[in-house]
Amino acid sequence: MSELEGLDGTVYVYINGKEVEVFQGARVRDALMTYDKEAFRDHMIDEVKLEDQEGNSLNAQERVANGAKYFVKDK
Repeated sequence: MSELEGLDGTVYVYINGKEVEVFQGARVRDALMTYDKEAFRDHMIDEVKLEDQEGNSLNAQERVANGAKYFVKDK
């Protein structure tokens, strides 16, 4: 199983500690929109930034990895 695959084509990631279910091949922006539409809007207007579990900035176009931990932070 690749890092993108769940057992049924579903991928699970965590945003600010909340489990988010997205489709296989989803991008960070898809996970963020599923997590919270207001957080997605804030990201689109550049009010928040996205980071991975090591504090690296994320591009919303990146593909998600199953089990990854992402964080939405104020700028």
